[in-house]
Amino acid sequence: MVSVNIHSVTHMCALVLPVMLSRKKGLIINVSSSITSVPAGLLTLYSGTKAFVDKFSEDLQTEYRDSGITVQCIKPGFVATKMSKVKASMWCPTPDTYVASALNMLGYTTTTPGYFPHHFLEIPCDFMTYLTCKPFVSSMFLKHYLKLRKSALKRLSQKK
Repeated sequence: MVSVNIHSVTHMCALVLPVMLSRKKGLIINVSSSITSVPAGLLTLYSGTKAFVDKFSEDLQTEYRDSGITVQCIKPGFVATKMSKVKASMWCPTPDTYVASALNMLGYTTTTPGYFPHHFLEIPCDFMTYLTCKPFVSSMFLKHYLKLRKSALKRLSQKK
């Protein structure tokens, strides 16, 4: 997870930045996750590495802003893919819809969910996490993830 979400991001940026600096322009898009906005027990390593991508992108944008280089971090929520097994809806776009939306957000902000309806999902999460009792919210999310884990383990045992 660290190699995929941290090492690859830092190495790719190190590869492309010198070329972008010589051209005095460039665009770096890093992919994080909306999971970094909420407590994520049982997803600690994943959410921690994605939080690195957020902070790395934000600080890289600060460093290179005046060099003609734009750094943007997109933080997708659910997207309807075979892996997520979630059906497409207004709140859960298809990959094509998500990408088109994320590309339309380029240059407006350093960090974005990439899909406009996901902004509306971030607001209650931010409110619950930062303006209410954080231990309560952490407990609520942990119970949810434990339930998902139990269900996944049950499905795995039925396949054997």
